[in-house]
Formats: sequence, structure tokens, C-alpha cells
Amino acid sequence: MMGFACLRFDGRFFATVEKRTGDLVVKLPAERVLSLIREGAGQPFLPNGRVFREWVALPSGDEHEWAALLGEAMEFAARG
Repeated sequence: MMGFACLRFDGRFFATVEKRTGDLVVKLPAERVLSLIREGAGQPFLPNGRVFREWVALPSGDEHEWAALLGEAMEFAARG
């Protein structure tokens, strides 16, 4: 995915770590992404200045939060 090492489920990208910032970046439904951004838990993922509406960047956080969000992202990828 755009030169990032990434996690995949059944060939679908669902997570990566942003090299420059160390943020976890996950693919979730657009509504969930907006919710995380509004709560202040995440930031829009803007590679090359372009917003990816189903992707959110999450600053370094607690491992339990990241694990839960990775689980959500994998479930989203599993739905295809």
C-alpha cells in the first residue's frame, strides 16, 4: 500500500504504521473514522495531501486500544 508495509486479510489491506510519525493507520467504515476524528482519538490519513475517507491515523497509544482497533479493522476487511 503506497510503499508502506501493511497487514492484509484475504488480500485486503487493513492496517499499517506510518513511517514518519509511528502512527497506527487502520481502515474502518467512514462513519467510524469520522467518529474517531471527532473524539480526538484519531487524525485523517492524508498521504500526499489526499484524504482517504476509510483510513484513520492513530497516534501512539495504549496497546489495548490499538489491539481493539486492529480487530475492528480486520473485521471490516473480512466483510470485503
